[in-house]
Amino acid sequence: VDDAELQHITYRFTVNDQDLRSLPPPKSISPSTQIISLMNDNISHVDLTGYENLRDLFTLNLLGNPVRTVNIPVLIEFLNNHPHMAKFTMNYIPNEEFNEEHVEFIKDSMIEDSGVNLQITPLPDD
Repeated sequence: VDDAELQHITYRFTVNDQDLRSLPPPKSISPSTQIISLMNDNISHVDLTGYENLRDLFTLNLLGNPVRTVNIPVLIEFLNNHPHMAKFTMNYIPNEEFNEEHVEFIKDSMIEDSGVNLQITPLPDD
């Protein structure tokens, strides 16, 4: 296998339908990971501290999780300063600590032309 072939391999970190409750520690994820998908994992708090070290990451999918709290300053810093981040998707359960006002604040804090496709939406009712 030569380098040209290796460049076409996409590194994914996927955990779906597990009872994780929180994001995996970034040290447990390969630094060359490009796509992280953590769907329906009962994650209630999102804190991306340390995830900035995943330099190749371009998609972070947290759909289907009952997120109630988010480390907003870290999320904004991550989305605005990560070199490859292209898509961030997350559901949440609206509450006093995280709701539509916070989502608007995050969107308003994004650098213009950042190119990040940001989808933060309330968790759909089953």
